[in-house]
Amino acid sequence: MPRQIFVVRHGQASARSADYDVLSALGARQSARLGDAFARAGMRFDAVFCGPRRRHQDTARHLVEAARAAGATMPDAIVLPASDELPLGAILALWLPRYALTDPVARAVAERRFDYSDDEIRALLARAMVDWAVGEVADPSLPSFAMFAARIGDSLVHLRAHAQTTLLVTSAGSMAAAMHLCGHARAATPADAAALAVSVENCAVTRIVAGDDGEPLTVADALDVSHLGDGEHTLV
Repeated sequence: MPRQIFVVRHGQASARSADYDVLSALGARQSARLGDAFARAGMRFDAVFCGPRRRHQDTARHLVEAARAAGATMPDAIVLPASDELPLGAILALWLPRYALTDPVARAVAERRFDYSDDEIRALLARAMVDWAVGEVADPSLPSFAMFAARIGDSLVHLRAHAQTTLLVTSAGSMAAAMHLCGHARAATPADAAALAVSVENCAVTRIVAGDDGEPLTVADALDVSHLGDGEHTLV
């Protein structure tokens, strides 16, 4: 039986607030919705891991609690630091000054003003991340996309070796990098993966299948959000 790794993006966080790294009430509900869906589908996870951010750990906690409430046996989450998100803050620190004088959205983000729509801000973030992924944003202090992807690859190796069926709660960039490493068409190139990251919904699930040792990882199901209800689809 092939090993399976389920990669989950965290629930909705607190954009436009002083601390993004806090789940919103909807984010907590999304997380619980997924845990309940796993339980009702009869999913059994041998191990649960999460990234080091508060939003990762709280998503995992709500998910596990909801699964248990629905009758499933679900282990506590273990923090896996290597599965952390891409270095967006460091990317923006280098990228924004190039455009702040000519691009009003870049200027607003640099000044921590949220005067523009979520779509406009996401488009800006996508530009910055793609420039980083293709090497146009670089600094000795900034990990390259290849370095970031290698770190996520190490996490997948750990998960593959740890148990038969594992669950990882992380962020959109980490999920996109995992799909890139698995050769998924939507993340075929580093630029594709960076662009994909801004379109991954909160609590989306990507299922990765691992065959025998030495065989490549493949994506069986990508970015599933069928467990979410009306009004629960978000990109923050």
